[in-house]
Amino acid sequence: MTGSVVSGGLSGGSLSVSSIGLSAGTTQLNYFISVEGFYQSTSSSTPIYLARLIFPVNLIPSNTGPPVLTQDPPSKIHIFVNDFHMLSFSSIVDPDGDSYSTSIDFGKAQSFAIGTFPHYYINP
Repeated sequence: MTGSVVSGGLSGGSLSVSSIGLSAGTTQLNYFISVEGFYQSTSSSTPIYLARLIFPVNLIPSNTGPPVLTQDPPSKIHIFVNDFHMLSFSSIVDPDGDSYSTSIDFGKAQSFAIGTFPHYYINP
């Protein structure tokens, strides 16, 4: 991003923002903002350089964590043929209130599972 400034009888100046990307191992965004001022004399085509200021701006997203189930699901379920089991998952919380969606991959047992999150009937 670049712009021009005209102020107080002096003409000239520029503002530029450059990104240097993400910090290693973080989601922090790093930028440098450069502000340059110069005076353009009416008697000369060469601008007179006055000052340059460069300062860093670090943007840190406020995501404090992913959505998680309030209770762990069972690690094993034993169901006999022609029997059924209702599998219910606990509620989900997200520490910073982000929206989320859910899907369950039952793999090879998909044809035996009916329902929508958080309740499924499993009938092999």
